[in-house]
Amino acid sequence: MKWVLSVIILFTVSCASMDKVGAPEDAGLERVKKSLLAYTDCINSEGARLALSNATPSEIAEAAHAGCLAELNSYQRTALRYLNTGVGSLNRKEESSRLISERSKKLVEDAKAHVIRLVVEERALATEK
Repeated sequence: MKWVLSVIILFTVSCASMDKVGAPEDAGLERVKKSLLAYTDCINSEGARLALSNATPSEIAEAAHAGCLAELNSYQRTALRYLNTGVGSLNRKEESSRLISERSKKLVEDAKAHVIRLVVEERALATEK
């Protein structure tokens, strides 16, 4: 849960730095948060589902990520749409695209690390029983 909250806070802070305020932007930010939460929920679900398989933790992290690509793509599209709302400059749109790409790479790295920790913890608990 801490992982989910820290990711949301990280993205919210980066979005806030883009100087967007107002009701339409708030609704857009809520859509971004929901799409990000859908991805993190998917990662948690897939990681837990696969945790006790015979695969290595890294393989499980990759499989969990692969199982959540639709949610990740939805998050990226929603975030990019949010950042590009009202932006007319091609340079600014390219900057937004780069920002989302960088944030997504970090998100995926963090998600995989989270799944690896989850798998190790689940397996440790299973061996204690």
